[in-house]
Amino acid sequence: MLKMQIALAAALTLTAAGAASAQNEPWEEPRPSSLTDAHVAYAQEAREAHLSAGLDKFGFDPLKAEWDFQVNRLPTMPVSNMSVAKLTSLMNGRYFIYDNQNPGWSVMYFAPNGETHFCANAPDGNYNEWKADRYVTSTPFGLAGMLHWDPTRSEIEKPPVLTANGYPFVADPNTGIVSSPRRVSYGWQAQTGWFQDEYATVFAEHCRDLPRVSKINYKQEGATVEELARFAKPIKGFKVDFKNDPNNPLTAGMYYHLYPPQ
Repeated sequence: MLKMQIALAAALTLTAAGAASAQNEPWEEPRPSSLTDAHVAYAQEAREAHLSAGLDKFGFDPLKAEWDFQVNRLPTMPVSNMSVAKLTSLMNGRYFIYDNQNPGWSVMYFAPNGETHFCANAPDGNYNEWKADRYVTSTPFGLAGMLHWDPTRSEIEKPPVLTANGYPFVADPNTGIVSSPRRVSYGWQAQTGWFQDEYATVFAEHCRDLPRVSKINYKQEGATVEELARFAKPIKGFKVDFKNDPNNPLTAGMYYHLYPPQ
């Protein structure tokens, strides 16, 4: 099933309302073993962005979130460091090449009309293509995320605003590395990649329907993300609202351990 092949292909629906769980509340738990000095610095900047945006403009209300690890793995969810405007500006009209943990590479093209074209590598090595409507919107923790919605597979034309949230994006403008998580048994795992303007020549071999809207990078060939990265020209220098590490991000559990809700 296509929606199971890539975590970024659907809306993210998690428990966000009701009484807070008595388990795994980050401010009641011991300091996370993965919390480093770098994460503390990221959290300080995130707190400034949180206060600037508004206490109710940073994802779920932590006092009402379902923190039970077995339900949502919320303590390991990354904190998004880009606003809706910044994330929209970064992705519109560009290709996003990323590692979805399968043998090959995967790519999305974010068309300016609000559609996303997917060409995703599957566990058997084949490539599957489809497209869906794109929404840059709220995310469980942090500033903005992205969700996709296919009205042909749903009973309603648009996603339900109150229950659907976008997958958080974490970006480093110095390296151009960007990540969004997928759910795994031990929590949420970062899927890293980068945005680029150019059309990689290898796209034509596997992605028949992927729009070719820009200059072709004839050197960008290969069967893996690492091979495509060798001659990639990732977008860098874009704006973020606070520092975070796409490979080892500040998580909701870390953030609310350091800054308990009032």
